[in-house]
Amino acid sequence: MATPKIESETRQHEHEFEISASPEEVWRAITDATELVNWFPLDAEVQPGPDGQITYGWGEAFKGSSRILIWEPPSHLKTAWMNDIGPADEHRQQVVVDWFLEGERGRTRLRLVHSGFGPGQEWDQEYEGTRRGWAFELYSLKNYLEQHRGRQRQAFWLTKPVPMNDAGVWKRLIGPTGLVRWPDSTAARKGDSIKFELATGDRIEGRVLHYLPPVELACTADNLNHGLFRIGYEDCGSGPVANIWVSVWNYPEAQFAALKERLNQHLELALI
Repeated sequence: MATPKIESETRQHEHEFEISASPEEVWRAITDATELVNWFPLDAEVQPGPDGQITYGWGEAFKGSSRILIWEPPSHLKTAWMNDIGPADEHRQQVVVDWFLEGERGRTRLRLVHSGFGPGQEWDQEYEGTRRGWAFELYSLKNYLEQHRGRQRQAFWLTKPVPMNDAGVWKRLIGPTGLVRWPDSTAARKGDSIKFELATGDRIEGRVLHYLPPVELACTADNLNHGLFRIGYEDCGSGPVANIWVSVWNYPEAQFAALKERLNQHLELALI
C-alpha cells in the first residue's frame, strides 16, 4: 500500500511567555484537567502519560481530543491537535502542538510551537485563528498562575453566527453605537491603558493585549478583579461568528451571571 504524500512545506507559529511560577506548577496547569479549566477550556479531560490524550471542550460549540505524543514532565509536552475536529486525512495528522518549559528560581519560560499547517489558502483561517487564540490563552495561563493561582475560574463564551463579513460585523461590535463604545480605538497598541463602556452600561478598564481590527480586541479587565475580555469575529471552524469571551476569578457569581445575560441580549441586538 502506497504511503500518503504529506505536504513538504508547512507553517508554524510560536509564542513565548515568562511566568512567575515553577516549571512543575506550569506543567500541572497544562496537563491537569482541574487546572486546565481555570485558564483555558470550559471543560477538560486528561488521560496522562505517553499515548494518553487531552480533551478540550467549550460546551456544545466546540470539543476535541488531542493525542499525547511526548510526555516528559516538567519540560516537554507534545500533542496532536484536535484529532476528531475537521477532515480525517493525512494532512490533519501532521498538525501538532509542542510545549517547552525551562525555568529556575520560581520562574518559567514557556515556548509553545503550533506546527504542521499546510501552505494552501484552505489552511489560512485555522492558522490565523489558532495564532490569535494562543496569544490570548497563554496570557490567560500567565494571569491565572500569577494572580489567581488555585482559584476556580468563571468564564463564558457567547457566539452568534453572522451572514456578513468581518468589516460589517466589526462596525456593529466596536464603534460609537456598537456593543463596545470605545472612542480611542484608532491608535491602540499592546500594553496601552483602555477604558470603554459597553452597550449594557457596564465598563471595562484594563490594558490592551492585542487589537486587530476588523477581527479582534482582547484586553485585561482589571476592574473585574483582574479578569479578561475578548470580542471579535471568527471564521475558523464551523463558520463566521461574532463572539465575546469573559473570564473572572473570585468574582460574585450572581453579578457574573447577570453580566452574561446582558451581553448575550445585546450581542443579539447588535447583529440584527
